[in-house]
Amino acid sequence: SFLQGLADELARPPREARFDYDGETDTLVTLTPGQCGHWLDVGATVEQIAEACVSSKREIALPVHVVPPRVTRADLEALLPLSWISQGESSLRGSKRECLQNIRVAAARFHGLAVPPQTAFSFLDNLGLVTAANGYSESWVVYGDGTMRGPSGGVCQVSTACFRAAFWGGYPILERWPHAYRVGWCEANGSPVGLDAAVFSPLIYLPGTVESQ
Repeated sequence: SFLQGLADELARPPREARFDYDGETDTLVTLTPGQCGHWLDVGATVEQIAEACVSSKREIALPVHVVPPRVTRADLEALLPLSWISQGESSLRGSKRECLQNIRVAAARFHGLAVPPQTAFSFLDNLGLVTAANGYSESWVVYGDGTMRGPSGGVCQVSTACFRAAFWGGYPILERWPHAYRVGWCEANGSPVGLDAAVFSPLIYLPGTVESQ
């Protein structure tokens, strides 16, 4: 139990780097550098302690494993020049100032993000908590079969654009939830009906219920 507490204290997930791509010069720009993570192998530590107890050994080296970022600059540079696969759009026409603020904050969470191959990308996990403390403003949000004021108004336009990019790019969609009813901006500029993606963090509100998501 002591070692498990120590392992929890030492554990650090890797931080993925973020990159921008300059198509004119065919170069990558590092926005945020990556950082290795690490974790303590508790089982191996227990074995080393047990062996030390029956020997003259009084010190052991903790078996801490280094976890590199899943996508490195070298990985992306090996793919240059990068090509445009698909895009998703969402209409901002008529959006209020608070809604536009929330769109900017939510979109910034995904700027420069590189998704490793053969992995499932979660919009919700990368979005994080949508709260006033994280820079979101109160705006109108879908609540059951109506609307209410909340700090997430506009975020669904970001999730919808992301979903559409993945959909038109031909990527498999593992999970997607539509809004409780048809929303005008989802169908603006000739967008097909049914290509919206509702998201709410940390809770999603359904008629008569409040469920965590």
